[in-house]
Amino acid sequence: MSEGRHHHENHELRVLRPMGFVKVGVVVEDLGTVMFQESHRIDCNNLLYAFVVNEEFAFPGKPMVVARIKYLGITTTGFNRRFNGYRNAKESTDARVRSRMLTALAAGQEIEVWVWEDRRLHRFHQFRVNYAVGLEDEMIAAIAPEWNPEIERKTNR
Repeated sequence: MSEGRHHHENHELRVLRPMGFVKVGVVVEDLGTVMFQESHRIDCNNLLYAFVVNEEFAFPGKPMVVARIKYLGITTTGFNRRFNGYRNAKESTDARVRSRMLTALAAGQEIEVWVWEDRRLHRFHQFRVNYAVGLEDEMIAAIAPEWNPEIERKTNR
C-alpha cells in the first residue's frame, strides 16, 4: 500500500478472521489469465475460500483502501486444483469470475485469497459433517459477494 492511504478493514473482512480464515496468497495476471501466488501453505483439500479485493476510494485529503469480499466458494479437491478451473475456464461461472478478476487487476486492485480449512473433524452420530458446505450458503446470504452468481441473479431481476 502506498504512503498516505488509509486501509479500512470493513465488516465483511472482520467476519473472516474470527472464523479462522487465513490469507494464503494473492491472484495476479499472467499472460492474459489469472495465477494464484501462494504465500501460506494450504494443507487441507476441503475448504471454504474467499476472494477479497482491495478497492481504493478517493476521499478529499484521505484516500482509503477498503477490503471487500467479492466471491465465496468451496472445494473438496484443494485450492490449487480448484483455482486451475478459473485459470483455464472457457465458459461458466469460472470464466465469469476470471473476467472479473482480470478487470480488478487491470484497475490496479489487489486480490487476496483467504481460506478456512475444514478438516472434517465434525461428526453427527456416525456421519462426518462438512461445515464448509453449510457455511458457504449462509455466508453468501449474509455478505452478498457481488461475484457470486446467486447474488447476480437476485440483483438483475
